[in-house]
Amino acid sequence: MNNNSKRPESQSTQSEPLGGEGQAQPHAAGPDSLDDVEHLRAALQAARQTIEQLRRANEEARTARWRAEVQQQGRQAERLHALQDLVESQAHTINALRASTSWRITRPLRDSSAWLSRQKTALRRRLPNAGDLPLLPHAEPRLSMAQRYPEWVKLFDTLSAEDIELIQQHLAGAALHPVHVVWQLNEAPVADVLMAIDCLQAQYLQTWSATLQVSDEALAHAAVRAHQRDDARISLATRNAPGPAWSNDASVLFIDRAGSLAPHALYLLAEAAGRTQASVVLGDEDVLDTHGERHSPRFAPRYSRELPTTGSLALLTARTRPSTLDALSPAGSLPHLVASQLEQDARAPAHVPFVLFHARLAPPLQGTENDALPAGEPSQWPFITIIIPTRDRFDLMGPCLTSILEQTDYPRDRYEIVVVDNGSVETELLEHLDALEQAGQIRVIKDPRKFNYARLNNIAVAASEGELLAFVNNDIVVHDALWLQRLAAQAVKPDVGVVGAKLLYPDLTVQHGGVVLGIQGVAAHAHHNLEASAPGYLGLSVNTHAISAITGACIMVRREVFKAVGGFDEKLAVAFNDTLLCMDVLAKGLRNIYVAQPLLIHYESKTRGLDDNEAKRAMFRRESRYARSRYRDLFKEDPYYSPNLSLEHAYDLAFPPRQFKPWHAFRRSAGRMRLLLLSVTHQIGHGVPVVLDIHARYLAQQGHEVIVGGPRGKHDFDYPGCTRVHFETPEEAAVYANVHGVDCVVMHSPPFFSTMRWLGPQIKTVVYDHGEPPPDLFPDASARRHQLIEKDFCLQMADALYANSQATRDESGHARMGVIPLGNTHLAQWNSSMQTRRDDVRRGLELEDKVVVLNVCRFHQGERFYKGIDDYCTVKDRLETEFPEEASRFVFVLVGKGDPDDVEEMENRGLRVFANVSDAQMLDMYCCADLYANFSKWEGYNLGIGQALAMGLEVVASDIPVHRSFPIYTSSMVFEQVSKLVELEAARSPRVARATPWEPSLAMLSAELKALVLGHPH
Repeated sequence: MNNNSKRPESQSTQSEPLGGEGQAQPHAAGPDSLDDVEHLRAALQAARQTIEQLRRANEEARTARWRAEVQQQGRQAERLHALQDLVESQAHTINALRASTSWRITRPLRDSSAWLSRQKTALRRRLPNAGDLPLLPHAEPRLSMAQRYPEWVKLFDTLSAEDIELIQQHLAGAALHPVHVVWQLNEAPVADVLMAIDCLQAQYLQTWSATLQVSDEALAHAAVRAHQRDDARISLATRNAPGPAWSNDASVLFIDRAGSLAPHALYLLAEAAGRTQASVVLGDEDVLDTHGERHSPRFAPRYSRELPTTGSLALLTARTRPSTLDALSPAGSLPHLVASQLEQDARAPAHVPFVLFHARLAPPLQGTENDALPAGEPSQWPFITIIIPTRDRFDLMGPCLTSILEQTDYPRDRYEIVVVDNGSVETELLEHLDALEQAGQIRVIKDPRKFNYARLNNIAVAASEGELLAFVNNDIVVHDALWLQRLAAQAVKPDVGVVGAKLLYPDLTVQHGGVVLGIQGVAAHAHHNLEASAPGYLGLSVNTHAISAITGACIMVRREVFKAVGGFDEKLAVAFNDTLLCMDVLAKGLRNIYVAQPLLIHYESKTRGLDDNEAKRAMFRRESRYARSRYRDLFKEDPYYSPNLSLEHAYDLAFPPRQFKPWHAFRRSAGRMRLLLLSVTHQIGHGVPVVLDIHARYLAQQGHEVIVGGPRGKHDFDYPGCTRVHFETPEEAAVYANVHGVDCVVMHSPPFFSTMRWLGPQIKTVVYDHGEPPPDLFPDASARRHQLIEKDFCLQMADALYANSQATRDESGHARMGVIPLGNTHLAQWNSSMQTRRDDVRRGLELEDKVVVLNVCRFHQGERFYKGIDDYCTVKDRLETEFPEEASRFVFVLVGKGDPDDVEEMENRGLRVFANVSDAQMLDMYCCADLYANFSKWEGYNLGIGQALAMGLEVVASDIPVHRSFPIYTSSMVFEQVSKLVELEAARSPRVARATPWEPSLAMLSAELKALVLGHPH
């Protein structure tokens, strides 16, 4: 089948003129003349036979060449599959090696400085030359923060040439307030004074001035002059000197110890002050050792009065900051200064999550309310209702009630205990509850309905009187007699919502130290398994502070707050009701508080049990999906957890971090997006890369920077006008997006939907869903089900969801998913000039008098059922049974990817099979065909049908949702399918291309991305 083949030239049938010299001579009528005529006729017939033989030989040779070409491609495909099998085998061996103990324990030896140097060079390239991203190593057991921090600094805290250029461009066009730096160096050596001057002079923000407080002004001046560091913007003063005033529009940066500022520190602080309008701006820092190496990063949580995480520096903006140096009181107390500022402006400080300062000595972190107790006379303390749901389990409920009644140090007339009995049948427990109720120690409310934690607590609240509500699990016992006092002291604050405490396992290790949102896409307990007195990261485990959420095993909240948020959400029967309550409180502008003292022992989940069966896991997934749909942004970025810390394991380093980089926001202001499009395959012949290629080329033509990422394959699309980068895992994609300043990641296929697990809100995420076939259609159904669970889980995190068809959208289960449909105008379209090509192909394949039914799809054994190949064969067989006369003219053709064994099996089923054909040969088959039939069990979009319509073919297809979106006949009844094929053949009319243009869909895609990334209106 050759798209350049032509009809054989006709040979002349005219005889040469008779007679000499070419002149015609008259012939006498007679026998000799008649013999001559007959001789000529015989010669003419022989010539015609010779011509016919030559034509047939020519056609047979051409057909043989075409078949040989197909066979050659089949052999090439067979060799390719063999190579792919070898690669997979090698990959399995490598993975087994990497999973081995020896590989894990030798991991630090492989983490060499040479590798880090190559990593730095690769990642600091400018975007157009990015190339391949090296694999990020994963270590089991995990490396410590101290071990990984040098690598983190090189990857994520080293500005590239592009970063510096963008910062300088941003500064040139931005109207940022000037900054006056007050730096308390005091007893610092001269070398530290000179280092301070050097880092100030290296700042990208040039509108600054500084006062350096030193212990010996004369000595410092002499050193500055000796080392040629004189700068009119810098003044030296002793600590008690009044110092200069600063301009009214200047923000003031206070630094309380020796160290070095990062060159972009003043820029980031001034930019944050202008963008957030906060009166105080704080930042992150680390420590410089004596060799100038950085270590011990301090990635602080959001500021709270209970734990003033000011670090070594604080920027006070012009509205309320002191106007002169001598107005500071007490001098040198940075936490006090910030607290005084916030008394005048109660808005929370802004926090710049970049390492802005490298301190010579790490600042201490000490809570201010670790021992807070209620004020006033005990008789005036708030009345508390303690609510405990239970069902049976006297072995837990008995010790719980006994410990509360016997060990709680709170006036007995100032609290009540309400037990909600959820259908208990244990005699021992029922008798115990009855005895305590008769003694006036507790009240019992009965609700025998199906377990719903939220409902049980809500009805108890409605039947109680407490000003404060304490929700307690039945599997806890008192560890600290002051537990109610410590919780109440925080809960009564007017700006506080939910209060919870450190809970311990029976072995006195930490079971709960607060909840971090977003860990593993959901949430996790902080400081888990630490010793009770261990400080944890930055001492957070042992210091009372504000936090996003606390476990419901023991929480306290004011009744008015509980009522304002509508109580526990009863859509959540088991999980996340406590977390959602905390997030509802945050949405009201209140704070949640973690009390650092270990107050209770928690026998975790002993009543309900662990999520150790599929029913419980399915419920967990449903409830987590609902919770995350309510507060998607909080699950992506916990406001009390640094974006430099991991979403895999709490308080590990984030690889990559999730910082907002203002210089990239400035770049976006020009209206040009940097987009990363991801797919697991980019090979020609697969449907997803076809769509991705069309999307990528269109967006590049619109002037955006388009990067296409994913594994390297054989015969990949070229993606003209785009940058191609290669990586294997979602984590690598996330690292690339962070390092190269990607604005939006568009994910087309698994496993890259999981990229969202590593990205925060600063990089927008979009899913373009091509759908996934039902797992039960495949032999590896279990693995596919897990893949679908992960996909569904990750889609909940996306900023925007789009499907390629209404059918895919309906199957997704995501109500917010939109549809950006596919076109087919990129495919070849039938026109009258193709008739000659059709005739040649049909003649070459000896199909001139046949009705050719075409089906194009992969037919490997593992996909045969899903692709409906058995049904296709059944239709052929049924046609022969029901319509034997017509069936003699029908030929069923199968074209697509398959191995030699697959070809042989399909040919044995009576199909004409053409495997692994070229694009030109594929088009030949569409030209050759009379009808198209496909009986797939599932499709997200059927590219074969799209091509068939573009080539003007009538189509009969299985009755699945996506097929109903085409202007074709669909049925799942074999007899109806057969009858329709016969009917369509009998009524066949001239072919007319039916094309769906791409332009409206591409324009919609561009508009949606601009609205999401740039804020442009649709």
